[in-house]
Amino acid sequence: MSAVSDPIDIDRPSRFAVQPGRGTLLDEAMMMAAFIILPLNMPMMQPVRAPFTLLLLAYLAFIGRPLLAAAWRHRWVYILPALAAASAIWADSASAALRHGILMTVMVTVALAAAIRLDIRQLAIAVLFSQGALALGSLMSMETMWVGGAHGAEAVVGLFPAKNVLGKRMLLVVLAAVAVMVGAGYRPVFKPIALGLSGIALFLIVQSLSASSIILLALAVPLGVGLAVVWRPATAIRGARPVIVSGVFLLLALGATFAIIGLRIDPLADLLGLFGKDATLTGRTVLWEAARQVIADHPLLGVGAGNFWAADNDQALILAKQFYKPDHQFSFHNAYFEIAVHLGAVGVLVFLGVFLRGVWTIGQTWWRTQGRADVFPVILGAVIAIRTLTEAEMFDALLLAPLLFWAVVLLSEEERGRAAATH
Repeated sequence: MSAVSDPIDIDRPSRFAVQPGRGTLLDEAMMMAAFIILPLNMPMMQPVRAPFTLLLLAYLAFIGRPLLAAAWRHRWVYILPALAAASAIWADSASAALRHGILMTVMVTVALAAAIRLDIRQLAIAVLFSQGALALGSLMSMETMWVGGAHGAEAVVGLFPAKNVLGKRMLLVVLAAVAVMVGAGYRPVFKPIALGLSGIALFLIVQSLSASSIILLALAVPLGVGLAVVWRPATAIRGARPVIVSGVFLLLALGATFAIIGLRIDPLADLLGLFGKDATLTGRTVLWEAARQVIADHPLLGVGAGNFWAADNDQALILAKQFYKPDHQFSFHNAYFEIAVHLGAVGVLVFLGVFLRGVWTIGQTWWRTQGRADVFPVILGAVIAIRTLTEAEMFDALLLAPLLFWAVVLLSEEERGRAAATH
């Protein structure tokens, strides 16, 4: 038994020790269920969330010894949840801060369990099938909701509480499907399934009228396909990669120049107009200005995790009413503003430290194995990194996107550790 897979006592192998990349059907089933049931933005799962949590705790206890060892190895990822829980000391509602910190800790622990029990392909398959099932359910229901903005319309929400939630989940389906279809090592039977589910997800993204999901889709899919179809073979050809990078930048520069000068367009205004948006990014700039005012009053430590959007906060109620949102489901639509409001400058610095380390870990692990690396961590990491500017999900207590982000980060660190142990 290696020091990486069982560092607590290398002379006493555990019968629960993990064989890297050899997750069982139980492991895959538990992660698929967790990806469907645990996220708090799925109200329809509320009746089964409590009993499933007990089952999940039993599963975590079953893998307790290697899980504890991994938690110690990756203890840095618990810093932000610990700070959120510690904010109970200065928050008006200590219980809200503690709850937020505990739920963030649960999320990171589930991500860690996925990292030590599954390999990256099993993780992509778990995402594809769990979210694909929700895609099929949404396609059958085609539930709609009226959305405002510059051009009000009926948007499909499916099984989800809001159109943006549907868009973000379906984007994850497409990312996982791209990884399965262009990646090596996946069972051939999964590829047509991935193609079919990605088609359903693409249809639902368009019907959801989620502009951010459509834009990220247009960036992530070419990135994933390009890495697998163009970049991966180029790793075997000396000098090919600098030529590819230079060519991409040249094409982007020429395209932008032609669009701005030749066609005389305003890229930002025209892009926003295409999706029925205005210069406020559907009110996001209004939210950000409100956040700045709160930050000015609580610059160092913030108001405490989970405290601003409390039901008895008049500022939160005014913003929620202005945007027709329930106060408990709202955010500042920007991870940095969200964290600055709740944890101040200290929280932002902590988040930047752990988040940038996570992005660096994904990139470094991929760079070392790019000739055979799976594209799922890279495209997921890229999407999440961009989305921190328009969504607050990386600070939300228990959502799927941050859970998956930390899973691929921790899995990348595990792979790097195993590689170092074998050399």
